[in-house]
Amino acid sequence: ATQYLAGVGSSNYEDDNAFLHAGIKIVRHDMGAWLNAHPYDQGTGQKTQVQAQIQVQRNQEASELVMSPEGATKFTGGLSVVDALMHVGEKGILELFEEFHQSGQ
Repeated sequence: ATQYLAGVGSSNYEDDNAFLHAGIKIVRHDMGAWLNAHPYDQGTGQKTQVQAQIQVQRNQEASELVMSPEGATKFTGGLSVVDALMHVGEKGILELFEEFHQSGQ
């Protein structure tokens, strides 16, 4: 590996010099800020593009309407990727990373 992709908060606990001495460039990004503006579904009714397409397909197949859950909460940022995995799955995470990459941040 020649690059290490890390969030901005990791600079608080990682030893950058260890990476640099090993010839590994650290590339920091602030995906947390981006996710706050582009949240994934945490049970709030907000859907990623993949989820929305799947839901539309399921709705068409079942010929039923799906309502957003009542009492939905706001997006909670700063959580582990495990949270995203549990809520949107592997395809949803890959979609989020692609959207983030395309944003140029």
